[in-house]
Amino acid sequence: MKKVIFSIFTAAALITAALTINSCTKQESSEQSLNSQQSEHPQMTAEDISVYNRIVNFKKKVDYIKENPGYKSGETMSVDSAKWYLDAAFNLTYSFIFDSFTDFYTDSVFIEVTLTDGEIDLNDLSASYFELYDKLHEVYDSFSGENKDLYSSNIEIVESKSEAVTFKTTATFGDRGTSSGDEQPFIEGDDWMWGEYQGLCPQTDDPEDAATKIADATMEYRYLYIQDEGEDWYAYYTGPTTTVELEQHPPLEIFRADNPLDDYRDYFIFYADEDNLPQGNTLEDFKCIGWEDMNWYYFGIHDIVYSIVPDHTELWPDVEGKTFYDISMMGGQETNTIYPYQTINLFHNSNITYKTRHIIAEANGFPKHY
Repeated sequence: MKKVIFSIFTAAALITAALTINSCTKQESSEQSLNSQQSEHPQMTAEDISVYNRIVNFKKKVDYIKENPGYKSGETMSVDSAKWYLDAAFNLTYSFIFDSFTDFYTDSVFIEVTLTDGEIDLNDLSASYFELYDKLHEVYDSFSGENKDLYSSNIEIVESKSEAVTFKTTATFGDRGTSSGDEQPFIEGDDWMWGEYQGLCPQTDDPEDAATKIADATMEYRYLYIQDEGEDWYAYYTGPTTTVELEQHPPLEIFRADNPLDDYRDYFIFYADEDNLPQGNTLEDFKCIGWEDMNWYYFGIHDIVYSIVPDHTELWPDVEGKTFYDISMMGGQETNTIYPYQTINLFHNSNITYKTRHIIAEANGFPKHY
């Protein structure tokens, strides 16, 4: 998985046109993203057919090995290939990313796979495939949703040694619900602490915050902007994968709105800095993000996901040809010290994942409920 971390140094190279994107209407963004997708009745391309056959053949092999424990396939594959097959198989088989979900639960699990001369034996990979299934089922069981299924799944290599490789799988399960559109995702009373899982304002025991709620809303309403399902087809996602990491310390100039720096809606993504405080205010005044500002930052992330990143392939070239898949966000604070001065800022970080989209027609039982 390729990760692109955007810093202040690349911000300096931005074209000034990017600063006006926030003036686009939600309707324009919606039309652009929908028009970028395939038609309402897409056909499987030769690449789609090839990818589908590769995944199904892989699943047949690992199933056969499980059912015949004495069988030794003698087949091996590279670490990158193993990662691709695991990720693709779970997305094809179990992901309902095209559905409407109104609640989400995300967790990560780890599996270690033995290496022999840098390769993975298919028998070992088969065992790891079912180990991964069992571990993700534990995550599924811990989620209290009543009509739940796998929303998204991403696999990455976190450690590789001569004798073994460790894969990390981050899975998001969703609870189905019916949304009424995202004209106003947050309503009166949806006032959230900026981050650090401090809950509703004032600080509560709710293990969420403004950052996680904005990310959840972005995934909840994704189906409005990306058509991934039709009468006789649906879309699923595989690698190559690109994750764009937007780090808000220091803030990125690309997200500056056309207003004075006063910590009030300065950026498309939340950021507040002690250096920019209006007279008479403290940073405490910005820790609670009111419901109207929650909507403003939701649409800011919307512009980032659907317009700013895809439209600037000079900054994020690996995103080209991929489709927005999912997002995670974290709210935090940081202390900057330039002796003898010290300032604190509040920020939202976001990891936006784009993956390779494939069409499957006549799904033959896919996807399956977990």
